[in-house]
Amino acid sequence: MSSSFTFDQIVLNPKTGEIHFLYILTKDTVTHRFDEKMSFPLSEKLNETDPLVQKILQSVHVALGMSYWKLYCPTEISFSSYQLSKTEADFWNTIYTKGMGEFYFKNSLDYRNLMHFPFDESIQNGQTDCKLKDRSLVGMGGGKDSIVSARLLQNASKSFDGFIVETQKKYSVVSGVSEELNVKTITVDRFIDPQLFEVNNRADVYNGHVPISVIYAFLGVLCAYLYDYRNVIVSNERSSDYGNIEYLGEMINHQWSKSSEFEQLFQKFISQTLTPEIHYFSLLRPLSELQIAQIFSKEKRFHQIFSSCNRNFAIHNPGSHLWCGTCPKCAFTFILMAAYSSKGEVLNIFGDNFLDKKELFPLYKQLFGTEGHKPFECVGTPAEAVVAMTLIHEKQEFEDSLVMKEFVQNILPDNDSVNKLKYDVLVFKSRHMIPDEFQSIIPNSLL
Repeated sequence: MSSSFTFDQIVLNPKTGEIHFLYILTKDTVTHRFDEKMSFPLSEKLNETDPLVQKILQSVHVALGMSYWKLYCPTEISFSSYQLSKTEADFWNTIYTKGMGEFYFKNSLDYRNLMHFPFDESIQNGQTDCKLKDRSLVGMGGGKDSIVSARLLQNASKSFDGFIVETQKKYSVVSGVSEELNVKTITVDRFIDPQLFEVNNRADVYNGHVPISVIYAFLGVLCAYLYDYRNVIVSNERSSDYGNIEYLGEMINHQWSKSSEFEQLFQKFISQTLTPEIHYFSLLRPLSELQIAQIFSKEKRFHQIFSSCNRNFAIHNPGSHLWCGTCPKCAFTFILMAAYSSKGEVLNIFGDNFLDKKELFPLYKQLFGTEGHKPFECVGTPAEAVVAMTLIHEKQEFEDSLVMKEFVQNILPDNDSVNKLKYDVLVFKSRHMIPDEFQSIIPNSLL
C-alpha cells in the first residue's frame, strides 16, 4: 500500500483575480487530482511577476493542502513548480504535526516522525522590503471576539478594514456584523474541490479537523500585501493556549493555530521568508474569554446579530438559527454572556435557557473539567467556565436551572478557591506580542 502527495501547480489569472491551487494524491494505482479555487478582489500586485505574491501563494498552497493530504497522510511528498528552503520545510513540519494534533488523535495515528517536507539546501531565505500603509486588516468572524477587537480599535481611532474568507457560500452573520460596525471589508471567496466531499465519504480515508486559522493567517498576509496594510490583526485570546488531552506524550490542542505558540512561530516565519513589513498579531492575547465577554456585554447593539456557533459556517448547514443550542460553543457562550448580562437579556440572545437543558449536562461537565476532557472546540478553560457559573450563581437569576443546581451542589468551589480562580481568570497577562502602538488599546483593568 503506497501513497504520495504532490503540491502541483498554482494557476493565477490576474484579470479575474481567480487562483487555482492544484494537488495530486496517489494511492496504489488510483490518482486523485484536486483543484481548490479562490477569488480575490483585483489588485495590480496580483500577477505572476511579483516575487512576494508568488512566495505567499506558495505558503497558501501548502496550507490548503492539509485538507487533501490528510485523506491518506502519505509520507512521500513532492513539489512540481517550486521547492522549499530548510526553514520553510521545518515550519511546515511543525504545522502539519502540531496543527493536525486533533486529527491524529481522533484517527489513532502516530504522528511522531511522520512529517518530513523535502527541501533544497541551496535555497536561501529571502526577505522583501515593501512600503505599506500604516493601517490594519482585521479578521472578521461574526463572533464576540472580532467585534471586541474592532470596537477597541474604533474607540482608539485606529484605521482598519475587515477581512473575510467565505467558503462555498456567503456568511450572513459576518456581513451583518460588519455592516453594524460600518467597516469596509475585503472578501476572499474559497471553493473547496467538490471531489473532496465525495472522497471523504469513503471508508478507506481519514477525516477530521484541520487548523483553519493557519489558512486564514496566510490569506490575511496575502491580502495585507495586495491591498496595502501593514498589520494583520486577529482576535485570539490567551485561553486558546489551553489544550484538550495528552496523546503520545504531547498536549493536543484544538486551538493550536490560535495559540501564542503559533502566533510567534508564524510571525517569525513571515519575517524570515516573506517580508518584515507585515505584522501578524492578536489584539486580545492578554485577555481570557471571560474578560472579552465582559467587554462585549456592554456592546448591546451586537447582541442580536452575533454568533459563535459553528453551524452558521458549516458548508452543508441548511439552518437559519444563530444558535443551535446543542454544541460546546453554544453552551460555553451562554454562560459567558449570563455572567455579565441579565437573565432576560441572555434569553433574548439565545432564545432558550441552555442551563435548563438536560441534554447539555455532559457538555457542561466537560467544560467544568469534572468529566472527560475539554471539548474539541474553540471554548475557554475549565477555570473560566467555573468562574462564569460562579458569577451567575452570585446574581441568583438562574438558581432553578438544572445545570446550576448540579453546579452548586457538586462543583461550586469554596470562597478561597473561588477568589483564586477569579484572580487567575480575570487578571491581565503578557502582551509582549502586541506592537507598542497598540499597547494602550487594551485596558489594564475592567474594574
